[in-house]
Amino acid sequence: MQVQRGLSWLVVILAFGFVLPLKAAAQIQYEKYCRALSEPGHYPDYERLPKYSIDRREYDISKPPVLALRISVSRKELQRGSMARLGCKLASSFRGETKIYALIFDDKESARRFEPGFVEEITSKPVDDKYLWHLRARFTWNATTKEGAIAYIVPEFKDGLLTLTRVDIRLSGQE
Repeated sequence: MQVQRGLSWLVVILAFGFVLPLKAAAQIQYEKYCRALSEPGHYPDYERLPKYSIDRREYDISKPPVLALRISVSRKELQRGSMARLGCKLASSFRGETKIYALIFDDKESARRFEPGFVEEITSKPVDDKYLWHLRARFTWNATTKEGAIAYIVPEFKDGLLTLTRVDIRLSGQE
């Protein structure tokens, strides 16, 4: 039973559904070319690169290995332009990596301590929801195709309940 629970949390994390049915969450999609981002303060990409911290850096066991990052960013800086800049900056900063996968949190402790469900299967510890609530975005990058994506959620209080809007930004090229 513990194994199934761990896998279900992993599916939730990877699918980025956050337990809400897909139809309940609004979705917005954009495409950005990293080399064509405007200067901060200029149309259309007003926001600057957010201040971020890489709190964990690991490699998975695949061949070639995927660089797995845990990053913390201030909740105030989770905006379309700043997130696109962050994705392009990560792709540029880790040019030597074949693939990059990052989970982005709005809390430094959560970025350091959160363990996806598959780790909990081994240790038999339940996933700590305290950290999961701080997971705000996911970044993926494939250096071979020079394409990636950054998806983040915007929580809103609507009709007396928490609702989530998912924003997907497809990225191409490098900074």
